[in-house]
Amino acid sequence: MAKILCPVDFSDTSLNALEFAVRIAERKKCVLTLINVFTESEFNKIVDKSSAVKTFKELLALATKKLQNIANEIIADSKAKGLVDCETIVELGDLQDRIIDLSGEGYDMIVMGTTGVGKNLIIGSNTSRVIQKSAIPVFCVPQQAGYDGFRRIVYATDVQQEDKVMIQRVVSFATIFQSRVNVLHISHDGHEAEKEIVEDFFSELKTFVPYDKISFESRIFKLELSQALLEYMEEIKGDLLVVYSKHRNFLEKIMHKSLSRKLSLIVNKPLFVIK
Repeated sequence: MAKILCPVDFSDTSLNALEFAVRIAERKKCVLTLINVFTESEFNKIVDKSSAVKTFKELLALATKKLQNIANEIIADSKAKGLVDCETIVELGDLQDRIIDLSGEGYDMIVMGTTGVGKNLIIGSNTSRVIQKSAIPVFCVPQQAGYDGFRRIVYATDVQQEDKVMIQRVVSFATIFQSRVNVLHISHDGHEAEKEIVEDFFSELKTFVPYDKISFESRIFKLELSQALLEYMEEIKGDLLVVYSKHRNFLEKIMHKSLSRKLSLIVNKPLFVIK
């Protein structure tokens, strides 16, 4: 049975990501696991001063109760909509390490919030490390994103054979939301040789992927890659950007700390990194 893992530290960012996790779990008809991993100092910043406690045992009990209350609310609201169950894990330790460890233990997807570190980062360092080390897909939700379904999904391709399998995974996800999928290839020069390769690749995919809400498009942009993706997402009103983890060119540019503020590609849109 499918399982989704969602880190919850009770911050606005993580609770916003939780909304996405719940809606995906309802559609996928799967189990949602909420995990809270904390240090004593970190946890005391979150809880009200009036609720602050001193011992680990008390912290564990408070976190467990707090997380279980959230899980109970989710179960009450979402079981009738397809959610199988909502489980909780509360531990002391390092969040990134624990998420990465759990990613190899039967989960299908991680849904987590990201705020970025510093004004010029699109994806924060914590999320970046999980993306790089996780054995399963990572669905990144910026704090400013609001859930409203996924009417249009953009899959960025650099025309690799592995894309054939990855696009099928994107279509599987899109099917449960009845989303339209735009497969996008970005070129910077438009050479005839490259154009022919892309056209042949798309022609093959059209017979390979049986989905009536998919389209294939190659665009020539003089802009830097992240700018081009941003412009395209805005133009077609994309709701979700999907990138294959082994397309390092895309990922490195999206996560690079030197990008300017206006390149906040997913400032209000989630990014789904598939594996």
